[in-house]
Amino acid sequence: MIRKKTNRILRFILKYSFTKNLHKINLTDIDNIYKKHPEVFHQQDATHIVTGILYGRDIFFIFDRTLSNDVDRINIENDIKLLLHKFDKFKILSSGELNWNDHEKQLARTLTCQYYGDFQYESSPTTFEEAFKFYIYLLNFVLEKNDCEIPKEAWIYPIYLLNPSSGSMKEIDLTNLLNNCDLSLTNKRSIDEWIQLKTKEINELYNFQKDLEKQSHICLLTCSFVEVQKQFTSKFILRLIFHLTEKSDSPSMKIFQCFDDKVKNSTNQYTKTGSWFNENNIKTIKKQILSFIRFVELNSSKTNIKFIVNEEYADEFQMKKGVTCILYQNGIPIDFEIPSEPGQPYATNVSDHSLTLCWSKPIDGSQSIQHYKVYRNNCLDKAWKLLLTTDDTILSVNISDLSNGRYQFKIQGVTLVGDTLESDASDEI
Repeated sequence: MIRKKTNRILRFILKYSFTKNLHKINLTDIDNIYKKHPEVFHQQDATHIVTGILYGRDIFFIFDRTLSNDVDRINIENDIKLLLHKFDKFKILSSGELNWNDHEKQLARTLTCQYYGDFQYESSPTTFEEAFKFYIYLLNFVLEKNDCEIPKEAWIYPIYLLNPSSGSMKEIDLTNLLNNCDLSLTNKRSIDEWIQLKTKEINELYNFQKDLEKQSHICLLTCSFVEVQKQFTSKFILRLIFHLTEKSDSPSMKIFQCFDDKVKNSTNQYTKTGSWFNENNIKTIKKQILSFIRFVELNSSKTNIKFIVNEEYADEFQMKKGVTCILYQNGIPIDFEIPSEPGQPYATNVSDHSLTLCWSKPIDGSQSIQHYKVYRNNCLDKAWKLLLTTDDTILSVNISDLSNGRYQFKIQGVTLVGDTLESDASDEI
């Protein structure tokens, strides 16, 4: 168990290793192989025989506890440590509940969970109880299916001990060969680096989630969108999708890609995309999330649209890691991008009682605009009022019958499902 503390978050990481299927051969078997296939041992292109392979899988549960300013950090940390030390000792009762006391139950409910590992699952656990039940499921799965096909350790035996004339390749050549193989993920340092990277990713995702949770009109899904899509009866669904994780995003899945150039060359080209966690991607994702939140705030009163956020694998988006927004109309995805605000309006052809108001289209999502609203502000009463709505996406309009005075104008885009942010106000005219 690894423990990490920040000012407001306690983090605990549980790692479990499932190992099974130790395939090995003894010296008698090796001697029989040598007698049956002596040519293999005399070709002078090998130094060792693999005598055993241990197969297994690894899983990681990352538990977070957010702290308020008035809590006793040390007591809570000790309580959580005791709870996690009992993680694999709990049992599931016939009622479906765990055999824990009320204090443990309440404490577990304060923890959030992220899962990473070699077992792929349609819906990853997000709570302590879900994590435990998932652990039990995996344990039974391994015992019943004997499914631990990922090699973890290998044992080798020098050929020269069988026959001094065999295995003439120098030992240093084998060492160099192994050094050329990218096996860094198998050592502790790289595992720690991987955990640190995932911790940073989770921290950033946690911040994203907190921003979204503040919006009462946004539904955060913990299951696949396909499973619940038919339950939503709204004509429109605006869906924000996080696709930042690959199905094969675990250290042990990548260890053996290095053994053969043919394996390297046949590996999916997208496996080299690496982590999404960099400054440019984070800025882009934050911008998309903020755009989604602002659109929700402006259009939350509309009854014909539902706002959804969920997570999918990057595999379903051609391995592109990021955030995607999709609009569904009657269950069918349609072309749509949340527009940014229109450009600041300005006046031309100004006369005593009329003018031509012009503006530029939004930098983002202009193709989703259907028409524009024009608002007027009389500088005397400072009240913004809707003046008119254009019939199309024209970027100018003639305004007449203006009384004497000073005015300001603002523009707002209108899409199929709602309004955009308003532009900056024009200069006083």
